[in-house]
Amino acid sequence: MSVSLSDAIEAHQELRDRVAETIDGEWEIGPPEFGLALVRLFQYAFNSYKAIDLLLPDLYYEQSSSLCRTLWETALHISWISDAPRERSRRFVQYTCVEYRRLLSRIEADPQARRETLDAFDQQFERVLNDYRSRDKHGRLRLHGRATGVSVAELASSMGEPWSSEYQEFFPVWSMYTHGAPGAVLFPILPLEKASIEAFEALDTPRTILLAFWSMELLARCYRLIFPAFGLDDEEFLTELDKRIGFSRSLVSKRDRYA
Repeated sequence: MSVSLSDAIEAHQELRDRVAETIDGEWEIGPPEFGLALVRLFQYAFNSYKAIDLLLPDLYYEQSSSLCRTLWETALHISWISDAPRERSRRFVQYTCVEYRRLLSRIEADPQARRETLDAFDQQFERVLNDYRSRDKHGRLRLHGRATGVSVAELASSMGEPWSSEYQEFFPVWSMYTHGAPGAVLFPILPLEKASIEAFEALDTPRTILLAFWSMELLARCYRLIFPAFGLDDEEFLTELDKRIGFSRSLVSKRDRYA
């Protein structure tokens, strides 16, 4: 299916407006820690999507790629939490204690003062911190690097498809743009005699459309994941939009190509 940039942007905004209209209101989601984690994660995903929406008309696919990685990781966390809402939402929410402790260990310059501050913090939050401690290969007690207790690669693998293949095939590219890697910064390199606005737009436009489709796919995934907790069912709209614009079906064909 051939889609113009204007059509892709229009569909991107249509999904944005539909989601905003549907979730507007007050919701009661239990247990409380699950409601907090789910709502805030979805808000974070939706804000990433809306930020991408602002970048698409100017063909800023490079910066959109960085936001797409954020959106993908947020969607992964929503999926992970949804599989065991009570336990995993608690682990996600309480992990802020570990993150705060790390900040404390870095902002205090004096070693003695830092030790006293951390000892006081550890004593107050010992029960919570113990949930995130395990021994490394040398037998030393360490705090987990992530709320999930595993790396992004391990989490994607444990969650199965489509996460595992997407992590292998697309996450590395988004990460290149996120970190300003040479391959992202320097691409594309055109011969000087061919370097023109038209030449770059010929390359930038399809990549921008691809980023529009990826962000639509990931927001739709997040949207579907909150259906049970919110008591929603907007599958008919998502199916019709995909049938009309092909945002999800086009990505499936690309995944099959690399399988």
